[in-house]
Amino acid sequence: MPDEAPTTIACAHEEDMSPECNSSPAGRDAGGYTPAPVLKVLVEVGVPAATFLLMMLVGIELTPADFRRVALYPGTVVAATLGQVFLLPLLVSVLIMALGPPPVIAAGMILMAACPPAILSSVYISLAGGDTALGVTLNAVFDLLSVVSLPLVLAGGLSVNAIQLSGIRPPILMMMGQLLFLLLLPTGVGMLLRRRFPEAAEGHRALLQGVSLGALIALVGGFLWSQARFLAAAFWDTAAVAGLFTGTAFLSGWGIGRACGVGRAARHAVAFVFASRSVAIAMVVAVTLLRRPEFLLFGTVFFLTHTALMLPAVAAVRWNSSRAARVRLPNGGSPPKGHHGK
Repeated sequence: MPDEAPTTIACAHEEDMSPECNSSPAGRDAGGYTPAPVLKVLVEVGVPAATFLLMMLVGIELTPADFRRVALYPGTVVAATLGQVFLLPLLVSVLIMALGPPPVIAAGMILMAACPPAILSSVYISLAGGDTALGVTLNAVFDLLSVVSLPLVLAGGLSVNAIQLSGIRPPILMMMGQLLFLLLLPTGVGMLLRRRFPEAAEGHRALLQGVSLGALIALVGGFLWSQARFLAAAFWDTAAVAGLFTGTAFLSGWGIGRACGVGRAARHAVAFVFASRSVAIAMVVAVTLLRRPEFLLFGTVFFLTHTALMLPAVAAVRWNSSRAARVRLPNGGSPPKGHHGK
């Protein structure tokens, strides 16, 4: 890459984004760089629309039973929720101190740690034979809490890790109000649709899931395409960081489940919830609330790396579970149903 075309990641080594990273006064005023035209369309139209659709799908998936289930796993739900608020950002801070990534990548790591779990976590849990009901409950609880926790964790993480990028002063109260509208409103719409039109909601759920996933992939793909020359210089380094992030999150979730004394299937649920962070919410925060789309450099690479790691993880969990079942039942009988088996 020519010397006169520094990458965004390289520019991020400076405490303030350098003039080379800002191609217009508007970009300099925002403290970031001016996005390409295709990214501008993604920011103004695609991100809010896709996020609304994804959160509405979350609402369609929810039932009152998902919240009542908290009473069945009170310790696990509390521990997993607190772990996502405190333990996961702490572990990410340790990774930042150990690896020393550029500030813009470190900011992206903190943002992903602050975001709620992705709806894909339920898919991974189901494929792995985990406790899907517990996973849905954990997602629902943290989605509600993230309206408050996300701005606080993001602001605290940037401060603790001394990430000083110009223009970054997360307006905590304003972000809470915006997240209340962006997250809870579409979730409520989805729950209302499920209640008023249960058969239609159930019948079209697979279609909505496909459209939502396609929209997310299109957004990630569009961002990667628009920033290809920036990512090319540091893709593999960023992917390695994203892999460590995913592995650390997965193991910390598994450890919390084990500490709570729940069964294997429930531990898998907590682990996949911890490892799966919502790139869609990260997009909303980065490009709509903070107006720093470069913070998605880590998030987009995380999406690709995370997906590549989760599929083998699902296969490994299924194989380990079936092996454990064969050990318990040497005569080939069927294992008992339920999700508390060790």
